[in-house]
Amino acid sequence: IVEMACIENLNDDCLLKIVEYLNLEEQLQLWKSSEPASRMRSVISYSWQREAEHSLDQETFKDNYEVLDEFLQCIRCTVAELTLRYLAMDQLERWKGHTFPNVRQLTYLGDESSEIDGDADIGILVDCFPQLEAIGLSGNTSGNHISRWRNIRRLDLQLCWYLSTQCFEDIC
Repeated sequence: IVEMACIENLNDDCLLKIVEYLNLEEQLQLWKSSEPASRMRSVISYSWQREAEHSLDQETFKDNYEVLDEFLQCIRCTVAELTLRYLAMDQLERWKGHTFPNVRQLTYLGDESSEIDGDADIGILVDCFPQLEAIGLSGNTSGNHISRWRNIRRLDLQLCWYLSTQCFEDIC
């Protein structure tokens, strides 16, 4: 009788190849089904760290804040480019306390249907991504906090509907 090999018996290089073949949602499912201190989680974390670019939306970590915290902790020093789509404010609140010193490019599509208090979402982003050089924003922002980014070279605000003139004065 031929016995099927358990995936966890594969060496780390093979596991990494398999994990890298999966998309982020599939990797998250594998993460949740693995033991907390397992080799599998270690390999998944390593694959997240190797990726310089990530794209997340409202559904990616829906109701999985513990996994979101683990993910953010894994990528915080290695991610350089990030796209965030329609995150609810309670999801963005989880980003507080995480700083991403190497993120240089951010695309943020604000959740226009949410009742975000003023520009609270942009305030969180400024604190999380202090070294940004390029940002594309969309949503209901009035532009508060944008001037706090000191290294911006490319600023795309064409999909922001409520920008104030004060925003432009502060930026310039």
